[in-house]
Amino acid sequence: MRTRLNTRFIGFCLALFALVACQKIPFTTEAEKAAVESELKNLVADLSAAWPLDSTQIASHIQDYLAIEGYKFYGCAIVELDTNALATSCAYWYRSTRRTLAYANLMDPSYNINSQSWLTLPLSQGAALWSEPYFDAGGGEIWMQTYSVPIEKDGKTVGLATTDIRVKKP
Repeated sequence: MRTRLNTRFIGFCLALFALVACQKIPFTTEAEKAAVESELKNLVADLSAAWPLDSTQIASHIQDYLAIEGYKFYGCAIVELDTNALATSCAYWYRSTRRTLAYANLMDPSYNINSQSWLTLPLSQGAALWSEPYFDAGGGEIWMQTYSVPIEKDGKTVGLATTDIRVKKP
């Protein structure tokens, strides 16, 4: 009986900690969204100038970028594209805690990256775009919005960079 109570108590504490930790990430204001747009465009300019990059260089760019605004940027992805505008790699770094970054490879076949609107819409329109707010189920477990910017090199789209931010539930 005591073990069951301890297990339940520990489970309750972990759930409460996760809820409190998530709540410490503030909702993004319109001014902060404008800062995201500016900073991501700066990152894209740096990436374009240095393109092509290896995975270590991409990881370094993302980590430096996420450090700019501290915990306000939830995550960042850099997608490399082939000549048919299909993703060949995608490094995604996100906040597992307020101060800790974690890596995810979004090339998992079950995710089907090449059908994701945060990738397809900016590429088809050739422009930077905000996604509609969405609940990141199975990931951050928060309401988010993604800003995506195509990466150009010598007049060709070679990649895409994104930033995820926390937003209020619509």
